[in-house]
Amino acid sequence: MQTQSISHRIWNTISLRIPSHLLNFSSILNFFSLIGTNLMDRSLTEIPSDHKSNKKLESNLPLPKIKVPVKIRILLAEDSVLNSGIIRSVLKENEFELDRVENGKKAIERLENNHYDLILMDLMMPVMDGFEATTYIRKEMNASKSKTPIIALVADITKVIAVKCAQTGMNDYITKPFNANELLTKITRHQQG
Repeated sequence: MQTQSISHRIWNTISLRIPSHLLNFSSILNFFSLIGTNLMDRSLTEIPSDHKSNKKLESNLPLPKIKVPVKIRILLAEDSVLNSGIIRSVLKENEFELDRVENGKKAIERLENNHYDLILMDLMMPVMDGFEATTYIRKEMNASKSKTPIIALVADITKVIAVKCAQTGMNDYITKPFNANELLTKITRHQQG
């Protein structure tokens, strides 16, 4: 039997059972940022029996902040409203500029007409997926646009997906559910100056 990490079980519960208009993205992000660093890689069977605690999770914890020397413009290609809201919360808190599109084709169109310092690209989207969009950006767009850093957004990373991300020209990847610190670290590492 394959076990899921606790964070993935919770993520599935939240995203499937609560209507998106009732979710507070900051609270969800804070929650996953807290458990992401401690429990992300631990399966349900690996949690010690003394894990129960009377402590309540603070839903109003501040999001991690980083110092951004200049405004960073980010294009987010993500079809999930929930994932987009979580990313928007992190980026808004850190004063990034964000444009969102729902698929790879729209990402290409938006990139053709605008400058972005970085692209966050979901891999599984309708119309055109993240692999197809990245391949087009790297091979067909002008030199300055084709060099825009691209970070893949993946539900689950395997060696095959990691290799495919690298082969299509993606600079990095981040797994869902997002860890705010990891997301901010990767954005600042790859953004163009």
